[in-house]
Amino acid sequence: MAKPTVDSILAECAIAIGRGIGSKPATAAAVESWRVRYHESIASALLNGAKWSRDRKGVLLMSVKLGRTARELAGAEPAITVGVANKAAKIIANDPTCTAGSGRYCPA
Repeated sequence: MAKPTVDSILAECAIAIGRGIGSKPATAAAVESWRVRYHESIASALLNGAKWSRDRKGVLLMSVKLGRTARELAGAEPAITVGVANKAAKIIANDPTCTAGSGRYCPA
């Protein structure tokens, strides 16, 4: 198995976020805000000893939860906006059940 890259991990997380979001669309700005936010934190986690093979399951579970949280916060709005995306990310970063990589993948 090839060593995971930041982009390959981001791709897996994006799929998991999509599972949590379901059929509600997210704006391009919302998706980009998540990409930027998590690109940095994933790169940092990998540089500081995180092991994707060990952390993958927990990170992907929290990614699904991020999508679900964003969908719920968006409520009746037609799409998930960047504001909703950022709020959902902060909620997940502070979620006490998030032990994914001991928080290394998720910036506060």
